[in-house]
Amino acid sequence: MLEEIPFSFEHISIALLLFDLTLDVFLCFRQRRRMNTHFRVPKLLSLFIKEKEYSDNLEYSKDRMSFKLFQLLTVSFVKIFTLKRSLVFSYDIATSILSLKNLSPDDIILSRKYRYVRVILWDLIGDVINLVITIPLSIYSTFHIEKKHGFNKTTPMTFVTDIFKELIVGLILQTPIVLFLLWVMESFSPAMIFVVSTIFIAVFIIISQGLYMYIIAPLFNKFENIESGEYYDAIVKLAEKTEINIKQIRKMDASRRSTHANAYVIGFGNTKRIVLYDTLIQQLNPEGVCAVLAHEIGHVKHHHSIKNIILAIFSASFIIGLFVLFVNTQKVYDDMGFGYTMVGREVLNLREWIRRKGILFTNDEEMPLYNVYGINDNPIFLSFSVFSLILTPVTLLTHLLTRYLSRRFERQADTYAVSEPLNYDLMSTLCIISMNSKVFLDDDWLYSLFKHSHPNLLERMESVGCTKINVEAVINKEKEKKKSEEEEKKQKSEEEEEKKEEVGDDC
Repeated sequence: MLEEIPFSFEHISIALLLFDLTLDVFLCFRQRRRMNTHFRVPKLLSLFIKEKEYSDNLEYSKDRMSFKLFQLLTVSFVKIFTLKRSLVFSYDIATSILSLKNLSPDDIILSRKYRYVRVILWDLIGDVINLVITIPLSIYSTFHIEKKHGFNKTTPMTFVTDIFKELIVGLILQTPIVLFLLWVMESFSPAMIFVVSTIFIAVFIIISQGLYMYIIAPLFNKFENIESGEYYDAIVKLAEKTEINIKQIRKMDASRRSTHANAYVIGFGNTKRIVLYDTLIQQLNPEGVCAVLAHEIGHVKHHHSIKNIILAIFSASFIIGLFVLFVNTQKVYDDMGFGYTMVGREVLNLREWIRRKGILFTNDEEMPLYNVYGINDNPIFLSFSVFSLILTPVTLLTHLLTRYLSRRFERQADTYAVSEPLNYDLMSTLCIISMNSKVFLDDDWLYSLFKHSHPNLLERMESVGCTKINVEAVINKEKEKKKSEEEEKKQKSEEEEEKKEEVGDDC
């Protein structure tokens, strides 16, 4: 059916890239217009935030949005104008590297090992090309915008080492996945490709949390255990109250790169760890940190991690199922410049080679794409690249679904943190974090729907029943609490002075 499509897959891919770009630009302009028209502090937040602070936040958000638009246009136009050329170029470079070992195109095609090595090289060259495009943008974002607004703590050395670490970690993780999926594609029928690939991806998604926790995260940040002090005591009490078994409480040196703050709970069963950014500890008192962690524990109580894993596995299996139907379409390879002639350089015709081996078929349709010899020069992962673009309308719908579920999960976690028996003042805490991170607090609803996995602060306050009246009550309660604490301190200091005077009189 796909072979009969009257349009070139190259043109279809470019059209879908343009559609994706147009949608993103439209959403960014809506958000930018919202920033220009909503420059006053929202009424519900006016008790927490001063106009000057809100104005500073708005400036940062506008700078970020302008940069995002420039980045979006730059990267998208590079992809559109070099889509076919860059794929063929990187593939030819990978072939040329192997030819240094005096390997002919026929040798590469007939050897599974060399075919696999060529795909890995192709993938690596593609990553390097992507880095060449994105590194200048990252430099500007990190060392100009983030520095201008007081967030950046990254040194040039840290920036460079992070790039190399990301490239190496990506290669180490991608290589076994790519090789396994290539082997599956060449070894099984379409039905078994679907089953085996889904099982493999499900296992990988599950173990990836452990990989991140024990191997990947320590490569980029230093972690130290919190084993005593007021933060430790408060968190232990929270864990006991919520009946959560926490193996470790750790502090991460996020401040070496940025002043943005966060915390998370990671792991399953008895392996759960609480990780606090050191910037969060700098910004919040123990009660505030516990309010944030109560939200994270809410995710655990509602089994959101497990639900997200199931959703990820379901999405992956759905995509694999469609890809199996798509990968055998020779028109994809021909339209993208990867036909059997490979731009006039690789002339081995697979069907002719099989016929020379004495394997007879009554017609071309009976000939399997992946035969008993495992011979096929069609680069499968090119097919996946094109397929991911063709699938844009479908992935857009799944993206909206995952965003909807994520925002729902966040509201559930918020409700857990502010309800009995915890009753944390989570909204005040989130307000402090949002202001310190200079987050725009009154997003355009359509932009937020597509781009944000979390509801904005106003939506979160409304979802837990915050109104201006009860916000005022909370603030007044906090003021009274601070006032009573100050009076107690004053009274204690007066008593200590009286005792000193009495001791002096006795002497």
